[in-house]
Amino acid sequence: MKRPLCRVGVLIFAAVWIAVSIRGPAMCNAVENGSYIEVTGTAVSRKCKSDKYIIEIKKPELKSDLKGEKSNKNKKIKIKGILVYLDTSEKCIPKLGQRIKVAGKAELFEKATNPGQFDMRRYRMLHGLDFALMDAHVKATGRSYNIFTETMQRIRERMVECYDRLYDENTAGVAKAMVLGDRSGLAESEKALYQAAGIAHILSISGLHIGVIGLGLYKLLKRARLKRAPAGALSMIFIGAYAQMTGGSASVIRAGVMLAMGIIAEVIGRKSDILSSMALSLIMLLISNPLLVYDSGFLLSFGAVSGIGIVSPVIKILVPKADSKWLSGPLASVSVSIFTLPIILYFFFQFPLYSLMINLIVVPLMGILLVLLIGSGLAGLLWLGAGMLPAWSATCLMRLIDAAAEADTKLPATMLVTGRPELWRIILYYFLLSMICFIAAKERIGEMLRIKSAVLFVMMLALMFYHPAGGLEIMSMDVGQGDSGLIRLDDTAFLIDCGSTDVKDVAKYRVVPCIRSQGIADIDYAVMTHPDGDHINGFMEIFEGRKYEGIRIKNFIMPKINKRDEAYERVRQAAEKYGARVIFIKAGDVIKSGKLTVRCIHPAEDYVPEDVNSYSTVLDIRYGKFSALFTGDVQGSGEEAAGSSCGEDYTLLKVAHHGSKNSSKEAFLKKTKPKYAFISCGKNNSYGHPHRETLERLNSAGSNIYVTKESGALSLYTDGKRIRIKTYE
Repeated sequence: MKRPLCRVGVLIFAAVWIAVSIRGPAMCNAVENGSYIEVTGTAVSRKCKSDKYIIEIKKPELKSDLKGEKSNKNKKIKIKGILVYLDTSEKCIPKLGQRIKVAGKAELFEKATNPGQFDMRRYRMLHGLDFALMDAHVKATGRSYNIFTETMQRIRERMVECYDRLYDENTAGVAKAMVLGDRSGLAESEKALYQAAGIAHILSISGLHIGVIGLGLYKLLKRARLKRAPAGALSMIFIGAYAQMTGGSASVIRAGVMLAMGIIAEVIGRKSDILSSMALSLIMLLISNPLLVYDSGFLLSFGAVSGIGIVSPVIKILVPKADSKWLSGPLASVSVSIFTLPIILYFFFQFPLYSLMINLIVVPLMGILLVLLIGSGLAGLLWLGAGMLPAWSATCLMRLIDAAAEADTKLPATMLVTGRPELWRIILYYFLLSMICFIAAKERIGEMLRIKSAVLFVMMLALMFYHPAGGLEIMSMDVGQGDSGLIRLDDTAFLIDCGSTDVKDVAKYRVVPCIRSQGIADIDYAVMTHPDGDHINGFMEIFEGRKYEGIRIKNFIMPKINKRDEAYERVRQAAEKYGARVIFIKAGDVIKSGKLTVRCIHPAEDYVPEDVNSYSTVLDIRYGKFSALFTGDVQGSGEEAAGSSCGEDYTLLKVAHHGSKNSSKEAFLKKTKPKYAFISCGKNNSYGHPHRETLERLNSAGSNIYVTKESGALSLYTDGKRIRIKTYE
C-alpha cells in the first residue's frame, strides 16, 4: 500500500515545521501589562474556576489607552484572541457565540525565563490567545448566540455539578478531567502522581475516549438493528457534539476524524487505513493552525498513532511470535513508547521506567471506567440518585488505579531523568527509526536483519540516554526576587539556595523543571547560605512534598553558627524529616569532586553574626584556572571576614544580596576583581535591586555584569580554561 495521503501529510508537516521554526510564533506586543483595554468580540468558550468565569474571546477588536497617550486612545488593535476573567457575581455572563463588549486590565501571560520552565505565553500563543483581561466587567452584549454550543456548554456545566456532588474532591477532579477535559478541579498531587507513574495520558481526552464513546455507540446502534449508514451518522454527530463540549483539542479532532473515516470505510465496504486517516486529520489540523507543530499534546497524539501504525508492524516482522493476540497490548505500548520517546524527553525531560507495566493494568480498565464515569454523569443529570451506583463503582476503580500508581512510584529507579535532548539528536533518532522500518520492509527476514535492526535501535537509545561528560556548568536561575544557583560537574550537582518572595511555588515551577531539563535527578549537595525566605522557601517545598514531585537531595548543608533562629531550625528539621543528611559547614571545610574544589571561607566557627545576612555561607569554587565566589546575602562584618579569607582575581562573582548597596563594597571588589558578575533579582522589585551604587562599583572593578531580571537564567560553561556565557533570553 503506497499511502499517498501519508506522504502528503509528512511533507506538509515538515514544511510547516521548518517555516514556523524559521519565523517563530508571533508574540503579542500590542499591549502593555496593566493597560486598560476595551474589547469587543465573540465568546467561544466558558469555564468556571473558583470565583471566576474564564471567557475565551476570538478575533476581538480592541480599543486601548496605553500609558494614557492621546495618540493611542481609541486605537484599534488586531489580535487573535484573549482570555477574560469575570467575577461569578457579574450580572451578565456571556453566552457562547454572543458578541460582547468587556473592559479590564491587560495582563501578558508569563514567559519562560529558565530552561525547562513551562512557557505559558508561548503555549497560549500556539492556541491563538495573546493575553488575559483581568478584573473585567461586561459593558454590553448582543442578542443572538449559538444555540448548539451554548446547549453543549450548559450540559457540560450540569455534569460538572453532578460530578462534584457524586464524588469526593479528588475523584471529582479526575472524573471531570477524564470525561469533560476540565482540569480546573484536578488536585496537583493527583496530577503529579499520574505523571510520575506514566499514566497522565488518561487525564486527557484522547483517542481512547473517542473510541470507547464513538465506536461503542456505533456498535450499540447496529445491535439495535439500525443500518450502518444511519448508525454511523448518528455516532459521528454525537462525537462532534462531544468534541464541542470538551473543547475540541487536537487529539480529540484527530481521533474523531479517524473514527469517522473508519465508519465511512465500513459503510461503503472498504477497509480503513490507520495511517491514511491519521494523515488526513493531520493535514486538516495544520491547515487550521500551523503552530500546532510546537504543541506537545498534538505531537504526542499523532506520535502514539504513528507508533501503532508504523513501529508495531516492524516489531511483528523482527520479533518471532510478536503478533500473538496475547501480546497485542504490550506490543502497542512498546510501539507507542519507541515512537514518542524523543517527544516525551523533549517536553518532560524524564521517562517513567515502569510505565509499560502499569499501563498494561490501567489501559484495559479505562474503557470500563469511562463507561461508569459517563454513565454516572448522564444518570445524575436526570436524577442524582441514579448516578450513585456507577459513581461508587468508578470510585473503586480510580482508587485501584491510584494504588497501582503509588506502588509504581515506590519501586527503585522509577524515573529516568535524561534532560532535554538537542534537536539534532531527535532528528537522528527518527532517521535511524526510519532506517529500521526501511530494511525491515526490503530485506529478507533472518538473523542478519535482526542484528542490523538491533544495532540501529541501540544507537537510537544511546542518542536519547547517553550524554558524555562535559566541563563545569554554573547557572544562576531566574527565580524572581530570590536566589537559586546550580553547579554541575559530570555526575555531581550542587544547589545553592532555593527561594523567592515574588514567585509562588518557585521550586515546583522554576527550580525543579530547570534542574530536570539539565538531566539531573539528584542533588548531591544543597547549600542553604542563610535562612531568609527568599533563599529557603523552595527547599521547604521540596522537603514537604512527595519525592516523585520534586528532586532528591542527598546532603543538605547549613552554616555552622551558635545562634540559631526559628527559621534556621525549621529548615533543619524539615531536611532531617525528608531524609537528607544534614551537614554543618564552617570556614576551612572543603568538598571535592574530581577537579572541582568547593571551599567554605565564611562563617568561621567563632564568628559572632550581627544579623542573619552577615553569616551567609560564602563558597570559593575552583576548577582548573577557573574560580568563582558565591556570597549569599553576606554584608557588613560578614563581608569583611569573607574578604580577608578569599582569594584574588575571581573569574565569576555571584553578587551578594541581589545587588544591594549594602554588599559588594569597594574594598571587597578591589580584592576579588571579578571578571564576570551574576546578579539575581526580580523584575520591578520593590527594593530597587540591583542598586545603582553597586553596579557602579562593579563597573569600576572591570566586571561584565549579567542580571537575571533582564536576561533570564544565566549560564557559564568552562573546561577550566575557556569561558562561555549564555543567557536564556
